[in-house]
Amino acid sequence: MSTAGGKVIIVNPAREAGLVRFSSHYVQPHVGGDFASIVGVAKCLLDSNGVESKFVDQHTEGIEAYRDFFEQTQWQDIVRESGIDLETIVEIGKVYQASQATVMAWRMGLTHHYNGSENIEAVIALALLRGMAGGPGKGLLPLRGHSSLQCVSTVGLTPAIKSQAMTALEQELGIALPAGEGMDTLACVQTAAAEQIDFALLLGGNLYSANPDSRFSAQALDRIPFKVMLNSTLHQTHLNGVEGENLILPVRVRDQEKQAATQESMLNVVRLSDGGFDRLPALQSEVELIAGLAEQVVSPSALNFSEFRQHRNIRQVNAKVLPGLEDLESIDDSKAEFYIKGRHLETPRFQTPSNKAHFCIPKTTNWYRRSAAGTRLPEFVLTSVRNEGQFNTIIYSDEDSYRRQSERQVLFMHPGDLDLLDLEDGARVDV
Repeated sequence: MSTAGGKVIIVNPAREAGLVRFSSHYVQPHVGGDFASIVGVAKCLLDSNGVESKFVDQHTEGIEAYRDFFEQTQWQDIVRESGIDLETIVEIGKVYQASQATVMAWRMGLTHHYNGSENIEAVIALALLRGMAGGPGKGLLPLRGHSSLQCVSTVGLTPAIKSQAMTALEQELGIALPAGEGMDTLACVQTAAAEQIDFALLLGGNLYSANPDSRFSAQALDRIPFKVMLNSTLHQTHLNGVEGENLILPVRVRDQEKQAATQESMLNVVRLSDGGFDRLPALQSEVELIAGLAEQVVSPSALNFSEFRQHRNIRQVNAKVLPGLEDLESIDDSKAEFYIKGRHLETPRFQTPSNKAHFCIPKTTNWYRRSAAGTRLPEFVLTSVRNEGQFNTIIYSDEDSYRRQSERQVLFMHPGDLDLLDLEDGARVDV
């Protein structure tokens, strides 16, 4: 079972004459209907005695409160919010109940919602109900596309530094890290708008365009008197919100690195590259620039940042302070890729005080989709998608060959919804 971009994929193995034949079923829930879809499958299991009781009793906690939540959940709400008919939900439940080994995989289609965390908690609970965690062919597999996104959490940023990683860093380097609470990206932009940020060091990204309110974003950036931007590509942030002093430092991209670099794959494998090609010799890497800046503001007696100009030295520290990355210490010599330790659960033993997994009860009990009170029109949920001419927050072209579109300002709707609103393809609408 997998959810990719809001689409549920059920892989159903059927045995014929000793052979295993796989058939895939694609089920498309409403935008934002992922949670209701998952809840529906879980309710099927609870209603049909499809729970692996021995596993739940021995390896989990909180099943009683979880059952209470489902007793109060009505099928009519699940069907309306998910956009999937009851018969299909029941069919999915039967396929899952018959399975002896299932891997739950998901991508950003589940996480990029205001209730993204609850979406994932619901997936985890669904796996626990059938004991699909800690055993051959069983597990939970988040597929995160970018190696940088994958590695950020691996090195202890989620989004604050994990206390374990922070303590280990302080002990290994003999330093005291700042204990104050930091700000996320939105809070930084809001604080800049209030003229409370004097200096900003922007490490990559396209902050102006990433903000959904570009006018507010430009005003906020304008109010930072001194900005330094490290980027590999020119983009809109270099042209908007640039009042005051604005320094742009071009950097090498990964395949232009002078030194060997490691990256983590979606499947938790760490590999070492041999460095890249020297396309623009004058360019420095991010590591060189950050280390050089740090050398100017941090006393060598506190921490000698010149050592961290070398990638190998960074890997040596990471190997000592980050659980699961011990093999980084020898990768420069062995060149051998390795699987990060602790990611594969061979037995259902979880990293909690009781070593048991927890069933999480949804905090957001109001449903995602609501009727537009006082009007005859239905209410729709809007989601954005990335077009083919876009890479992350940088737009290279308005064309989208994947969807056969020449413009970006396009709204896609189901034909049935168009009929409901008495609209035709190509109509101009206000959103």
